[in-house]
Amino acid sequence: NPGKRLIKSPKLYFQDTGLLLYLFGFRTWTDVMANAAWGAIWENIVVSECRKAVLNAGQATSLYYWRTVNGEEVDVLIETGHRRVIAMEVKASERPGTDDLKGLASFTRLYGPDVMESQAVVCRTSAGYPLGASGCRAVSLHEAVGLL
Repeated sequence: NPGKRLIKSPKLYFQDTGLLLYLFGFRTWTDVMANAAWGAIWENIVVSECRKAVLNAGQATSLYYWRTVNGEEVDVLIETGHRRVIAMEVKASERPGTDDLKGLASFTRLYGPDVMESQAVVCRTSAGYPLGASGCRAVSLHEAVGLL
């Protein structure tokens, strides 16, 4: 039963990333990107923008994350229909590689490829590019919001 292997605890995201950065005490983007929390901050920015895009489109859908007791995870799952999702892994790097697809691959193995409407690794790339043979792409934040 896939549901028995899931971690069922909430994650907290700030809708106002400016407030988040203020509370951290950052004054410049150089300080933000040099901090150990940069990956979590980038994930917060991506989730916030995806949520805004879904709400602005008037879609009545929810955003989730998926994590197993083994530590496998997908950062953003957006329901698009019955048993259909857009899955996004979030990486703060500019050039993620195929090793960043482990969570997406685990999710696909567990729930099947038919569940996946599309999948992407949202990163700081200037131009999207294919990642692996699964049809996954590395995309910018702007491209990710366009998937919704």
